[in-house]
Amino acid sequence: MVRTDGWLWKATGWCVTATSERDLMTLLGGIGVYSRGAQFAWRGMASADYHLSASLQRRLPNNASEETVAAAESAILDHARDWGLGMHEGRVLSDVQLLADLQHFGAPTRLVDFTINPMTALWFACQPVPDGSRNGRGTSLTAQGLLLAINRSQYKERSTERDRPAFTWGDLEGSSIDWTGSPQVIQASIPNARLRAQEGYFIAGTTNTGLRARMTPFRAFEVPFATGDPEHLRNQLTEAHRRPGKPRNVPFIAIKIPKQVKERMLQVLRASYNRTASVMFPDFDGFIRYGVDSALGQ
Repeated sequence: MVRTDGWLWKATGWCVTATSERDLMTLLGGIGVYSRGAQFAWRGMASADYHLSASLQRRLPNNASEETVAAAESAILDHARDWGLGMHEGRVLSDVQLLADLQHFGAPTRLVDFTINPMTALWFACQPVPDGSRNGRGTSLTAQGLLLAINRSQYKERSTERDRPAFTWGDLEGSSIDWTGSPQVIQASIPNARLRAQEGYFIAGTTNTGLRARMTPFRAFEVPFATGDPEHLRNQLTEAHRRPGKPRNVPFIAIKIPKQVKERMLQVLRASYNRTASVMFPDFDGFIRYGVDSALGQ
């Protein structure tokens, strides 16, 4: 029997489940003060059955190697430039900036969207799972959402444009195929309206493959971790029975959000934090995706 309900996240030991809106906000607030000096990258997923994978990986065969991903990435970039894309105000955009622009319009890339704003990530985590959504094995996805906070304190940070006209993935790590494996935070030098509204950026790295990768929820890039203790984690986040001394270094924290909590939390986000579809997607694509049905009463 195929296990669902976010079991792969639960198996890490760094995952807790929110029992109510108040509990969710307590857990979220606890992440921000869990470890002094830690920087967290936030991402929300509508179903806790989703892995952390890049859109390009999802378009390729399962467990595609870094070489396969890099070759597909190069092909997309080459075809995009042949199409006449990759220019801005008379200059050639870098490969990474072009990938960021392609990602905005739905092209598959290795870039994974994150935000500095946990409320933005929470809005995405509380979205409903589309009817009939299934995983790769044909099993219905759990309606539980997932709020993910990755400790990015040790990640390198890059912008999509540098002083010279262009750079490639090879410039970032020495080779588009033989990367060091260290994930990188990528800030868009030319952010579009949606990226600004979502306070977003990207994280990308060497594709995480192999047996261990299949036993963790991290596919887009590797996030090393030792199995955690969810009871201890919850106590640390809520201070219910917080132990004295410096808290254990945290690689990431995942919060599962039950369907009924998601539905009520969306109302809170709308009323108190101005998190709505029109705010998150202030462009034509966002209106087509979210606004048309509302206009037609559907």
